[in-house]
Amino acid sequence: MAVGRKGLRQPAGQRHTRGNPDPLALLEEDHAIQLELSDLLECIADRLPQVDRAIARPAAAILRRGIASHLELEEAMLFPLLLRRASPASPLNAIIKQLEAEHASDASFAAELADELQLMVDTGRVRNAEMLGYMLRGFFERQRRHIEWERSVLLPLARQTLAPSDLAELQDWIMSSARPACIKHSVVELQSVSSGTATCRRCPSRVQSAH
Repeated sequence: MAVGRKGLRQPAGQRHTRGNPDPLALLEEDHAIQLELSDLLECIADRLPQVDRAIARPAAAILRRGIASHLELEEAMLFPLLLRRASPASPLNAIIKQLEAEHASDASFAAELADELQLMVDTGRVRNAEMLGYMLRGFFERQRRHIEWERSVLLPLARQTLAPSDLAELQDWIMSSARPACIKHSVVELQSVSSGTATCRRCPSRVQSAH
């Protein structure tokens, strides 16, 4: 789900639980969270110079932790697993190189935006509304393009390339890390779940919190 001008994004069906592991589906969940973040950032940009702490607070938190978590999953585990299976002529080599370059830029951009949004939360004001609007739109537009490329190119290739042993290795890494693993509720709701492994108030299964 997502907060934006067009209302809430509809939740996807259950893809990843401890009883039904699909590590690549968690990447799809990460993409859903990032698209929701893009909707939040667009909403903030549209309302400037008005300050909405209720939206800025979770957006800043996701920029600080959610983006870094997603990049770590891909760069520490997914990309090495794919490169281990890729032949020298495989398109995966160029694809991963391009994604790594975009990730480096995204990480620094996300940190800068998080600082600006945290200032909004702490002070109730915007330092420079025109500059912040430009930054927000640049980030969420680029994120949407990046996510679409990963969805349409990277993930299909990963499903074709990775062996069951690779998926098991990726699954073990995911479940040992403090990562969000619930796609039924918006990230705004998940921010209220306490840190670490917790029982979601609305789901029967145990999930990793998004905090």
